[in-house]
Amino acid sequence: MTKTGDAAKPPMDLELHAESLLDSMRSRSRELGIAAVGVALVAGGIYLWQQQKHANENKAELALANPASAFFQGNAALAKSDLQKLVERYSDTPAGVQGSMMLAQVLFQEGKFDEGVKTLQKAQGSSASGPFNAPLQALIGEGLLDGKKYVEAAKAFQDAAARTSFAADKDVYSADAARALTLAGKTEEAKKLWSDLAAKRESPVLAEARVRLGELEGKK
Repeated sequence: MTKTGDAAKPPMDLELHAESLLDSMRSRSRELGIAAVGVALVAGGIYLWQQQKHANENKAELALANPASAFFQGNAALAKSDLQKLVERYSDTPAGVQGSMMLAQVLFQEGKFDEGVKTLQKAQGSSASGPFNAPLQALIGEGLLDGKKYVEAAKAFQDAAARTSFAADKDVYSADAARALTLAGKTEEAKKLWSDLAAKRESPVLAEARVRLGELEGKK
């Protein structure tokens, strides 16, 4: 027979259990909603950051155009001021790093070797320095070499050789290191580098390596 009245109602513990489940579901729904909003905000923040980053890089490239043109035309004085502004404002962009490399060379031309090296070392700390890792280190070597710090220059060139993934550049930087070691009076170390380079038939410095090696061996 079908139950009616109080007899038809589910037991109290079942009602409580159902309410508990509903409360849990509502709470979980709120948590998921909050999490979804959080993810959306993070994604939106990343998108805006990327857009701003790209816009900043574009501005830096435009700011580099004129001083770069002056630099490559040999007008260092005209390029210097604009390069300094570029480096100060857009240091964490590829154009900013390139500007630092040009500015350092202008400073080297002025005989300000220490200042130029510091400019390059600061650029190495830029978040955009990755692709310029080896060239930056090689330019530091150039500044040290021009400043007659031959041992330090040799080390900088060897570091540059270790940082590049291009075989030709590695050989060129190693040759720079060998020249610096020769100037430093470290003949045996220089001979070792030249000997290694002279054994590479495809090396862009093969001819010089053989000549330099012959010169050093003739000094025995």
